[in-house]
Amino acid sequence: MSQLISVLENIRNNYCSNECNETGLMIGDDWLENLKIKKCLITSHLTRKVVANAKKEEFELIVTIFPPKFVTQRNKISKEKMELISILINNKIAVYSLGSYWLTAEDGGFQYFLELLDFQYSKDIEYRYYDEDKRLKIIHGRLGERKTKCKFKELVDLVQNNLKSNVTYIGFDNQVIEKAAVFLKLDVEETLESIIHDGKIDALIIGDVSYELLLSLNLKKIPVVITSRRVLENILLGKIRRMLMEDMNIDLQELTTLKQDEIGVVYPK
Repeated sequence: MSQLISVLENIRNNYCSNECNETGLMIGDDWLENLKIKKCLITSHLTRKVVANAKKEEFELIVTIFPPKFVTQRNKISKEKMELISILINNKIAVYSLGSYWLTAEDGGFQYFLELLDFQYSKDIEYRYYDEDKRLKIIHGRLGERKTKCKFKELVDLVQNNLKSNVTYIGFDNQVIEKAAVFLKLDVEETLESIIHDGKIDALIIGDVSYELLLSLNLKKIPVVITSRRVLENILLGKIRRMLMEDMNIDLQELTTLKQDEIGVVYPK
């Protein structure tokens, strides 16, 4: 197996059990066994633009956060997805997925983001609820705690400065923040009370939030910073790049990151 894949496997094994079927090498194990990877592309999703870029620039490996979705709910592969698979196979481009669990895991994406905001301690958190069809749903996030408390305005400024993007926020500037939780998306009001009160959380940092939940946050006077999912995912790519660059045994000619405005991602509803 390629040396770079071995490093990714070691990273994966630190936060995810081998039983998780949305992580690991998705395409490429047949030809990577004896191949030294020279060019690696890092992105959040596998899209047509990503595959086209990888083919044009002759990348041998694409590392994504979210696993590629080739099969529909009816267990069929669309013509468009089949074309992407064919391009990957014919050009011997491997695809490795860290999986969405990496976001909330120890030493994962959200921990990296919280550390940028000066939260020294963090842990994985999850909240369970039943949807209208009585199916169990689980929301994963990560809770961060600071040694030194800060004012809410300071937190907003830290988020904005690190993301290098304007953010939307609700809350009073002088509210004291010690604990904050990061979520990629929140849209279920029923979980709000347990998220705030059970975890004793002072503020929320959310990628995307539904309009109804935003109204509820405002009425309950809960401090929240809304970054947009696209911007939040972009900053997390820096963690993947750092993980690979920290391994001194990897000799890559090129390590490139493609951000949201370059990959044409369409989020599932």
